Amino acid sequence: HFLKSAGAGAAPSFSASGKVLQVVHVYNASISSINATSYADVTNAASDIVSIGASSTFLVEYNPTGFHFNNVSNMCHLLLVRTIGGSATSVGTAAHNSATASMQVDGADDNVRMGGFGLRQLDSPSQAAGVTINYKVQVKVDNTDLTCKIGGNENGQGFGQSFTIMEIGA
Repeated sequence: HFLKSAGAGAAPSFSASGKVLQVVHVYNASISSINATSYADVTNAASDIVSIGASSTFLVEYNPTGFHFNNVSNMCHLLLVRTIGGSATSVGTAAHNSATASMQVDGADDNVRMGGFGLRQLDSPSQAAGVTINYKVQVKVDNTDLTCKIGGNENGQGFGQSFTIMEIGA
């Protein structure tokens, strides 16, 4: 809680607005291998959170520690999806050249390895308290000649994926 001003001459009050209400974290060493041209779920890059507050904001972070591509000069698109009550909604922009949702693959050979990147998105779904919200990461490629191995390398060695959801009070 923090002290919130009610204006000149009025008594201040305590508020939980802007406070992190809860954190859900998933970590695993699995690898997702995707070469679909339609969005497909990333293995273990999803979690449910049951809202504590009404109209909270959610900060969702996805950080795989390894990314391997078998082809160069192609695009791998990351998309965050929110599901409430069976209704799925894309969060953020999944446009072809979106810096928050796509990654350009460039390199000198056909085995490109990357690390130190991720997806971070704020979401305000205007939900009631006590609602179960599922967030998940999906990936697609421009053509099936590209395979993205997320969370590991071409030899099947897993480096890990971190998926975190923070609920921030309204």
